[in-house]
Amino acid sequence: MKQPQLTDTLFDDFLQELPADFQEQAYELQAFARARKIRSPLQLLQLVLLYCGLDLSLLSCAGEIAKLQSYLSDTAVTKRLAACVAWIKSLLKRVFGLDKQINNGSLNFIVIDGSTVQEPGANETTYRLHVAIDLMSLTRQRHDR
Repeated sequence: MKQPQLTDTLFDDFLQELPADFQEQAYELQAFARARKIRSPLQLLQLVLLYCGLDLSLLSCAGEIAKLQSYLSDTAVTKRLAACVAWIKSLLKRVFGLDKQINNGSLNFIVIDGSTVQEPGANETTYRLHVAIDLMSLTRQRHDR
């Protein structure tokens, strides 16, 4: 017997928290232009959540779309995700009320992640990756040394 999909109900709950006009915003901010392999802004949002929320690879995201419709390459997924940046920023700002916050410069909310990468066969860290994101503007912060 097939098990019910937990993610389906979670996605419905997630949609309730979004602004009512989130699909119209996808058109306005040019994240979604026309229905082809991705047939609606709702499906585009599902693609974004597969990649960013569930941390699937580009190829896995393309495979999930292929299960529902037809073939979509990982390159096509990359292009569609890149077009969503302004739309997702706008949604996040509205959902979290960041568009109403006043940032006078005395207090910043910055999230910093530091990760290490070790090449196959290496005994120690090969690279260090540091990313800082300003939560008020949803932009990457640069700190040059």
